[in-house]
Amino acid sequence: MRHRRPAVIGTLSLAFVCMTMDFSSTSAQAEGRPLSSRQQTNGSAIRRAFEGVVEDANRWTVRVMADGDIVAYGMIVSEDGYILTKASRLGSNVEVRLPNESLLAAEYVGYHPEHDLALLKIEARGLDVVQWQNEDDPAVGRWVITPDQDGAPSAVGVVSVKRREIPAVKVRGVLGIRLDGPNNSATVQEVIAGSAAEVSGIKRGDLIQRVNELDIDTRGTLMDKIAGYSPGDRVVLEVKRGEEALTVEATLTHPFGDFLSRIAMQNQMGGRLSERRTGFPSVLQHDSVLQPDECGGPLVDLSGKAVGLNIARAGRTESYAIPDDVVRQALAQLLTGQYPPPQVRLAGFTVPARSEASVESGGE
Repeated sequence: MRHRRPAVIGTLSLAFVCMTMDFSSTSAQAEGRPLSSRQQTNGSAIRRAFEGVVEDANRWTVRVMADGDIVAYGMIVSEDGYILTKASRLGSNVEVRLPNESLLAAEYVGYHPEHDLALLKIEARGLDVVQWQNEDDPAVGRWVITPDQDGAPSAVGVVSVKRREIPAVKVRGVLGIRLDGPNNSATVQEVIAGSAAEVSGIKRGDLIQRVNELDIDTRGTLMDKIAGYSPGDRVVLEVKRGEEALTVEATLTHPFGDFLSRIAMQNQMGGRLSERRTGFPSVLQHDSVLQPDECGGPLVDLSGKAVGLNIARAGRTESYAIPDDVVRQALAQLLTGQYPPPQVRLAGFTVPARSEASVESGGE
């Protein structure tokens, strides 16, 4: 396996300063406004300044596919084909795309629910393997970079909060309807004033038949489905109104009022958040702007070595990474077979118990 000498930090800093000055002068002057925080740290010119840092790391970063779509990044942890990734992103027909563009079927061999980690196995040999930093956590304010598979990294940021626990929190989003109807159907009896349902145009008497392409056959099915989402999440509802079929989009609100609902929506203005983004024993928080399908792979420092594994996008400028020593401990447990794969795998959260706060049934 090839190992490249880490980029010289002084050279990188100079390149970064030059590119920042050039990028700022062209963009900000042309448009007459200051750069957004995303442009300052995640613009293409800035990311290109870190290409040398991630040259090795790109070779042990993979893309994880489910049913033909990219759902996560992954990290090669052994030369014979073991890969770590984010478990809650996985669906069916899992495959792994290597940096050389080969696409290989993956076997799901282990699941660590505490850390939301999945261990996959592909039939391959001689792979480049993750190189760990093996030192203290990077200090707050230090650069961290998310590799891609080729060229510039996916994202660049700085450590914003030192290692800490993220308690499990599940605030359920509110649609704002009460249900009734014959044969336990999901028929709207009442639309709460000012609710997400009212804003989206849902009316009394509407029959909700699908939510985000999931068939709704009973009131309980609808209640369970809505309970799996958080304030600020958008859901697509397929509704039957008399003989008319309608499709509406609703942004779920917060059960504790308009103010917290606005905060939840603003937190997602930079893009989607990870469905599993709480309940982690130990994470580093950084301000890299990741998408949910960019989680599951390595996070490196300026040496080009891994300081952790990106596990969630939690806010507009909040991403979480499991520290490298915690990842290595979890990996050792997975390799012993201590944590077998789940019997049933679902993309996203395990559906929680139904919530009467988000959808109320008048018939039960």
